[in-house]
Amino acid sequence: MDKPKYILVVMYGDPNTHAPLKTSFGLFDSNEQAQEFSNNMYEGSNHICEIIPINELSDVFDKK
Repeated sequence: MDKPKYILVVMYGDPNTHAPLKTSFGLFDSNEQAQEFSNNMYEGSNHICEIIPINELSDVFDKK
C-alpha cells in the first residue's frame, strides 16, 4: 500500500451569516508537512484546522 497523502481542512465562521466556511489544501506527503503549513498560515487565528489522511482506506478495499 502506498503511504497515505494528507489534506488540510480549514473551517471558519462567517461573521455575517454565522455559517461555517470550509476549504482544503493539499496534497501533503506527511502529516508533519500539513501541520507545518497549518502552523505557518493559521497560527494565532480563529481557524479550525484538521489534517485528514485521504487514501488510508485503499488497503481495506484492496483486500476484498
